[in-house]
Amino acid sequence: MFKIVTTCYNCEAFIKECIESVFAQKQSDWEMYIFDDASYDKSREVAKEVANGDPRIKIIENKINRGAVYNKTYNFIRHAEPDDEDIIVTLDGDDYLGSQYALCYLKKIYSEGYWFSYGGFIASEKSFYDSVAPDHLTPIDWNRSLRNQRFCITALRSHKFFLLKNLRDKDLRYRSGTLFKFPEDIILNIPMAEMAGEEKCFFLKEKIYSYRIHKNNDTFQNDDHRTAITRDDLSFREEYPRKTKEELVKWECDWDKKPIIIGLGTGRCGTVSLSKLLQKVGLYVTHELTPVVSWENRKGKERLDIIKNSNLDGDVSFWYLNLIEEMNKICENIRFVCLQRNIDELVQSYMNKTVNKNHWMKHNGDHWREDIFDQCYPKYNVSDKSQGIRLYCEEYHRRSLEFQNTMDNFKIFDVTSLNSESGVKSILDFLGINREIPEDFVNIHSNKSYGN
Repeated sequence: MFKIVTTCYNCEAFIKECIESVFAQKQSDWEMYIFDDASYDKSREVAKEVANGDPRIKIIENKINRGAVYNKTYNFIRHAEPDDEDIIVTLDGDDYLGSQYALCYLKKIYSEGYWFSYGGFIASEKSFYDSVAPDHLTPIDWNRSLRNQRFCITALRSHKFFLLKNLRDKDLRYRSGTLFKFPEDIILNIPMAEMAGEEKCFFLKEKIYSYRIHKNNDTFQNDDHRTAITRDDLSFREEYPRKTKEELVKWECDWDKKPIIIGLGTGRCGTVSLSKLLQKVGLYVTHELTPVVSWENRKGKERLDIIKNSNLDGDVSFWYLNLIEEMNKICENIRFVCLQRNIDELVQSYMNKTVNKNHWMKHNGDHWREDIFDQCYPKYNVSDKSQGIRLYCEEYHRRSLEFQNTMDNFKIFDVTSLNSESGVKSILDFLGINREIPEDFVNIHSNKSYGN
């Protein structure tokens, strides 16, 4: 099957023609995945109107801008679930297929044993050809390293999925560990061409892809960055060796893994019960994995390393609130489940649980007993312990709501969700876990003082 990957950022003026060019194809065995990358124009509305409910078109909306590399790897895998033999076609939201036989032509190429195709574009502005690099218009020079040929792999780009899954996670990232946002034509396609080799790569001569030139086009916006990536990063990385199809198909992708699950909440809100629920599902999820994390600790990477090195699927604890942004930045396949409870109930529950302790006010241990968890909570300049607890819960709820409003992998659930089949299912659905809900999955109250 053809799986068409379309990234879209403020493509309101172009996305209609892009989608219509797919509808016009004589080859009907396709699915189209449109990833709207937090556009602030009407791209989504236009795309939905043109798609008109056609089940072959999936429109995925990102709450924050993640970039093309994320959308064409992690996000694509999660939503498209491609098979090894699927043909993945890149069609950007501001471009369109210039021939109704484009997919038919690709089908013929892949039936002849090719794994990768490129070329076949025509630019919308003739002036583009006056300034473009020479290797933008020619086949790959296989006598030179592909990493010194910036534009050697141009649209129309397509490939078998078994090539994409062989890309190493570390090669999708800057040296700092952050995922590249662009240019995906270099980051993704050069390694795939290296693995396929000359015999399995096909250069398209027919002009079947319309490349639109406009003021926000990558050619104008990202050229300096592209140059820097090629010079300062990609050229220092090990080239991918040629591989047989058997080797490629057998490869276990090191970034297409089930997500790391981070559960959180203020505490006294069902986090123990959440960890028990996930364990019943069959996940190796702990509660408050040691060592404890101080409120001032902003070392999300170190925490992720502890979880991964312990072969865990995740951890649940109140202390993750300050680590979310960093963890989300460096771990692309992560889900945050946040439980919430009524603040009045939380204050009373904490007061009952911490009679001789005070985690929310600075103290010297004279009146309140010192405790290892003192470092794990914020401190407030108040004279009353219950007021400190309330300020903590209000801050936690406010910041959690901000995360939910800006992140598509962070979701808040009321603690009562654990008490019903539909509530438990909503949590598991968010985590991508599709299964029946036995009776013993509901009303899991592992913390005996949970009701306090």
